[in-house]
This record gives sequence, structure tokens and C-alpha cells, in this order.
Amino acid sequence: MGKDNILRIQSPQDFGMIQTTSIYKTQENNVKIHTNQRAIVVTGADLRDEISVYAESGILLQSTKVTDNIVRINATTNHIYLIKTTGKIFKVAL
Repeated sequence: MGKDNILRIQSPQDFGMIQTTSIYKTQENNVKIHTNQRAIVVTGADLRDEISVYAESGILLQSTKVTDNIVRINATTNHIYLIKTTGKIFKVAL
């Protein structure tokens, strides 16, 4: 302890600890969204991720969990939608 009653640790070895470093793995988000006829198609999302579809005004229209490699969401044409997936928001015109 120092003179000011503050414990000063010079290194982790002071407590028998092994000094380690780590970098947390970040998942690369490979989500791709496109339109096909009257549907919004989402690929590359992780299983059990949630996909939310919002109107351009911000109103939630639909929310679904990913259960397959390709998710088709039927939507009305001539509208702009905001698609929210884990970590990203996409703007799509249908």
C-alpha cells in the first residue's frame, strides 16, 4: 500500500496472476437485403436473430425471428421500408 492507503498494483504477477490479453471476436455482419417481386428478402442473418420491418414513418409493421437462411417478408409495393436486423438498419424501396 502507498502512503495514501491506495493499493498500487505494478503487475498482475503481484497477485500470482498471469498477464494475458484478449481480443473479443466480433461477428461479421453479412446480412444482405434485396427485393423480389412483392417481398423483401433477407439473407445471411443468424438463426434466431430478429428482423423488424418499419414503415418510413417509423411505425413497426412486422417483426419475425430468423428460422432459415433466407427470410421472405411479403410487403406492399410502392413503399419505402426500414429493415432492422441485429446491429444494422437497411432502407429498401419496394
